[in-house]
Amino acid sequence: FRIDNTDHIIDVNKGNIPFEYDQVNIICPTYPPGTHEEDAEKYIIYNVSKEEYDTCRITNRNPRSVAVCDTPYKLMYFTISFRPFTPMPGGLEFQPGQDYYFISTSSKEDLHRRIGGRCSSNNMKVVFKVCCRPEDTQNNSK
Repeated sequence: FRIDNTDHIIDVNKGNIPFEYDQVNIICPTYPPGTHEEDAEKYIIYNVSKEEYDTCRITNRNPRSVAVCDTPYKLMYFTISFRPFTPMPGGLEFQPGQDYYFISTSSKEDLHRRIGGRCSSNNMKVVFKVCCRPEDTQNNSK
């Protein structure tokens, strides 16, 4: 999550040629050996609805986690490809012209917290705006 992006919106697939899709790597925090467990950051990042994003409150009984950062001494990252199809069962699919919301409500005390957490205290949330609907790209080529 970028501190310098105060509106928390990232445009993806903008200006790409057909069948070219952007990717984002979510890189988990890592710490050197010897760091106390209680000092290490741990997060679960969820794909949520706009309402859940706006309120920093996960209401879905079975929320979709996209990254679990719970091993602070090991380099871990999760790659998201912004394409409208995925060969992996249960994988994320991103439709052109849609917005996708991601938050982490984890707190220092509770990795699995569903309300507030770092979403509220540290603005750990981001919107990916997937470009473009087919009619948008056709209008641009005229």
